[in-house]
Amino acid sequence: MIRMSHRLGVVLIVAAVFAGCGCVHCHAQESGPNLLPNGGFEDGIEAWAWGQWKGLPEPGYLDTEAPYRGKASYTMTLAGVEGERMLYATIGDIDPDADYELTLALRGRDLSADGVGVALLQWGTEKSDKPRPQGWITWPDRPAEGELMTTGGTFPWTPTKIHIYKQSIKLTTTRLALYIRHKNVGTGELSIDGVSFRTVPSIPFRASAHSERSLARPAREPSAPGKELRPGPAGRKSLGAPVDVLVDRCDSLQGWGMQLGAEFPGAQGQLNTVSSNGCAVIEVTVDLSKGGRYAGAEYHTAIEKAESILFDVHSAGLGQFGARIHDATGQVHAASFGVKPGDWHTITLPLDKKTFTGHWGGAKDGTIHFPLRRVLVSASSTKGAKGAFFLRNLGARQRSPKRTWEIGVSTNQPGHIHFLGEPTVAAAVRILNRLREERNAPVTASVVDLSGEVLATTTKELRFGPWAPETVSLEMASPGPGYFHVRVEVGSQTVERGEGTFGVVPKPLRFLQRDPESFFGMHSVIPDIAARIGVHWFRYYHFWRYRELHKGLRTNAVDRLQGCRDAGIDTMMCLDYREPSWLKPPTGPDGLPTEEAWQCYADFVRDAVKVHPMVAAFEIQNEPDLELMAHRNLPLGAGVAFYARMVSMLAPIIRAEAPGIPIVAANVSGQDQKGGFRFCRAVIDQVGDLFDVWAPHPYASPRTFGPGLAPLFPEGNRETAKHQETLEVIREAGKGHKYWIGEKGWEIRDEVPLTGQTARAFADCAARSLIIAKSVPGVEKYFWFVLAQGHRQGGKYTLFRGRPLQPMPGAIAYANVAYHLDHANPVDSFELAGGRVRVCVFERQATDTALAALWCVSTPFVLTAELPGDTRAFDLYGRSVPSRELRLTGTPLFVQASATQVSALTTSLRAGRVTAAEPFAVVGARLSDVRTVHLELLNNTSDVVRLTGLADGVSRKLALLPGGETPVPFEIAVPRPVTAHDGKPLSVTLTPRAGKTVHVPIPTNVLPVTRRAGIMVDGKTKDWDGVAPIVIDARTDVLPPDKAGWNGPDDLSMRVSLAWDEENLFLLAQVTDDIHATPNAVQFWKSDAIQIGVDVLNDAGSVPSYDEDDHEYGALVESDGTRIYQTHPAGKPRFRAVGTRADDKHETCYEFAFPWAELGRIPEAGMVFSLNLVACDNDGAGMNYWMGLSPGIVEGKRPAEYRDFYLAE
Repeated sequence: MIRMSHRLGVVLIVAAVFAGCGCVHCHAQESGPNLLPNGGFEDGIEAWAWGQWKGLPEPGYLDTEAPYRGKASYTMTLAGVEGERMLYATIGDIDPDADYELTLALRGRDLSADGVGVALLQWGTEKSDKPRPQGWITWPDRPAEGELMTTGGTFPWTPTKIHIYKQSIKLTTTRLALYIRHKNVGTGELSIDGVSFRTVPSIPFRASAHSERSLARPAREPSAPGKELRPGPAGRKSLGAPVDVLVDRCDSLQGWGMQLGAEFPGAQGQLNTVSSNGCAVIEVTVDLSKGGRYAGAEYHTAIEKAESILFDVHSAGLGQFGARIHDATGQVHAASFGVKPGDWHTITLPLDKKTFTGHWGGAKDGTIHFPLRRVLVSASSTKGAKGAFFLRNLGARQRSPKRTWEIGVSTNQPGHIHFLGEPTVAAAVRILNRLREERNAPVTASVVDLSGEVLATTTKELRFGPWAPETVSLEMASPGPGYFHVRVEVGSQTVERGEGTFGVVPKPLRFLQRDPESFFGMHSVIPDIAARIGVHWFRYYHFWRYRELHKGLRTNAVDRLQGCRDAGIDTMMCLDYREPSWLKPPTGPDGLPTEEAWQCYADFVRDAVKVHPMVAAFEIQNEPDLELMAHRNLPLGAGVAFYARMVSMLAPIIRAEAPGIPIVAANVSGQDQKGGFRFCRAVIDQVGDLFDVWAPHPYASPRTFGPGLAPLFPEGNRETAKHQETLEVIREAGKGHKYWIGEKGWEIRDEVPLTGQTARAFADCAARSLIIAKSVPGVEKYFWFVLAQGHRQGGKYTLFRGRPLQPMPGAIAYANVAYHLDHANPVDSFELAGGRVRVCVFERQATDTALAALWCVSTPFVLTAELPGDTRAFDLYGRSVPSRELRLTGTPLFVQASATQVSALTTSLRAGRVTAAEPFAVVGARLSDVRTVHLELLNNTSDVVRLTGLADGVSRKLALLPGGETPVPFEIAVPRPVTAHDGKPLSVTLTPRAGKTVHVPIPTNVLPVTRRAGIMVDGKTKDWDGVAPIVIDARTDVLPPDKAGWNGPDDLSMRVSLAWDEENLFLLAQVTDDIHATPNAVQFWKSDAIQIGVDVLNDAGSVPSYDEDDHEYGALVESDGTRIYQTHPAGKPRFRAVGTRADDKHETCYEFAFPWAELGRIPEAGMVFSLNLVACDNDGAGMNYWMGLSPGIVEGKRPAEYRDFYLAE
């Protein structure tokens, strides 16, 4: 594959070089005339064709915007179309005794990996008198290779020269056909220009000239359908043959934890790494002499389908062992085995019921469900065993493993965070052979910036021992400020990819110095990494349950917290009340602590405060409204009394042992603020004089970034208003409390690419939240949640992820916000363009600077202003941008001037001219049926905007009249139903005559509604036989994210089915709920109840509210019948519903019929609408959580987040 490279701004002419085989050379040499006419597309598409797709649309368009040279280039893209398209041109008068040079320039945007291929087909008289195809041009030593180059991704215009050796041309060849393939034409854009084909002087073919610094690797042979790839020296074993795949070398503790068997209290032990025969291994020390049945090392993982697990173990004084695996359902499977002390032994445990004889939890069926989530290896004994064992090489025996290489990237600074002024960035790519066999493989590593420009690249051919690593080094001069992606490819025939990242940021103002007045705090800090992004506070949890495993025997965190202080990071210690396992009984009959528990906890806190003199603030309990009240199902009064007693007991202890240290309390979840701070107000009234700081957690909900998700950004979360509300409560209470944001963050799904648009949107969100909080006078600190999370599956609240940890864009954004705003004072905050542009102005005496942060809440704008003369502007990643015309998007920009110019800066920004960045805007995009895309467009100019829309190969033109505030509808009928796209978004492109093409992704994961006649609304389910339900039973389905009391599907889960006929939309909800409580029939949503929202036109906009065609309904089941409600539009319910409760099954069944006449739409097969349904849970002390098809009802009316459905035949 060609690797096209710009090295630090110097354009390279790239040659294709092939690992272990022929090489393509670039020489200064005389060449003949161009045999390929119109290679620069100056005469349009003349001489080019796409004939084998006769009848289908042209695979792209003549592109006059920024060609490589001349007036035009050609761009291949067909939004919404799947499969391959190609351009081809014929090259005649071929001399088979000559060498040739193919030259072309390519540019890519968002192309799939290996999504582009270039090939030459020979035509000649080898088998007939008339010219016929007679094979592809190939490399002389690789006759099976069918493409001369492949590439993908995003990259700028890059010229490429490929030398064609005469040894590759058959003597009977008379002409060639050049094919340029876009293998997935619906994904990304491929631009082509400057194509030529000329004779050049012959040069000797060399088969191995490349190996150290090549810029390419061999392309894969185009595979025939069903053809199995040959394994080769770097390939995988043939299908069906099991291989031993390394899961972890056990040479570090990353991913490992000590498991002491809490169900059998008393075990002790710890993990360390030690050297054995020159290699690091895990040492597990075990002491069961004071109780416990087992203790060992547990690894968090994701092992796909396997036949066995295996590992090496060496025992020192222990003989009986056990293994436990946690499967995908949470089910635990247990096995036992023995080990003779002395030597290393390889243990192989087949993953079957014969070996794993015990099972409990999860699916409870004894079947092992993949992937495996955890593996525990433990020593076991009922006789007080004491000793140690050692582990190495945890593996799995698998057939056709998905990953046979483990790829890790690291650089020469902690967290891969580099400072401006540091001269070099040295990246090390570690590739681990996960197979227990020797292999050869080429490894290519490239550094790419956010624009897609390749800054450095290297390729090496490496030999790997069984389960052995090798390293490739890539060193480059510092590229300046920004965020950079390290791409890695391993293998030839079967390529596996890895990635890493690094950032270059300004050094924090008080780097490695204590800074108690700093605004910037963090959870779960790694000191040397956190310090480099400007963190100066650490919120640390000190759990009673885990720090006092045996009564009176306590552990401390002195070394960890001192390490933080040495890095200039102060600690806020959160003292967390969770009863230890030795406390019997843990609570009294009323669910509250016993007097013994109170006394023991007071002793624990006194000791914790005394032995941690480096702590700068003590916090009394995390989220007491959840941890002490909702999780224990206590009513408000009892929960407040519980917490008030805790504060009354602990505050005097902290004052006595740590005089002058602030006490932080009432740090409630976002749910309490949503309810008007009922818990906090009561606590402040009772014990507010005993603490100094109030640090609530104003989370957004929903708050997860990922495919198909719509998290709430800071503006939608009303963050300015929330901070002002909190400060107003403080003023009303008159206790003099300070306001810190004790915990706040967003989650991002693991499958989101490190450098993709979703990860950048996450960074935008984080930066905007930090800036908004800093702009509100009185907000003194913000503890971001978190730096990094290790074992959480699916998604993480994190700024760094991976192994080793890689910075996400959010980490670089955090560093730049901290650099610009720490110790800055808010001056002004205002909106422009009708609230669509936010501006926050600050000044900072320490650096004698004024600074404004600006961003768009919705569509992009350009702000033109007469800024002060010394003004400079930077983007969120630290790169300089033009300041005269500020191009504003959702990514904040920083505008900096001297402090004396703060008034002039503010005035000029307020008076600036705001114009739309693009000639038109897409304000709505939806499906009206499975074959019709409906868009809403606005003309942002004073002229007619003519554009072409393209979807699934169908184009339509539109002339948008100038101005106007009313969106113009624009529909495109597509040839295939969107259900044919397998859930992949349908890409719609809108191309104006002048301006950039706009890409609009249309979700296609619409769910079918079964056509079914004869359903009787009677609360019975027999009519629904054969209608597939939607199962809602996962932790990720529960809201809010801070789930108080939900421990699994038995607490709350449901199955939802939908059907339709010409008169009604039918809905069946079967809700599993262990306790059915309906204490409030007026505010029914606070009971165990159902709420249903319907957007029958599927036309929700970006404003979070219902419109006139939306409906919201509700129902609850009481002992005397079913109550039904219509809450939007408010009025008498005009639908039928019957509910039943079966306490013995813990199931409540709801059946509904909604007339189409009431919903306001005539039903037709294929019609698309959106719907949401949530089940609320109240176990007697208030509604703690709910679950449903999507967010958008309980936490706010947002029909844009509902699931899309279509009426199936």
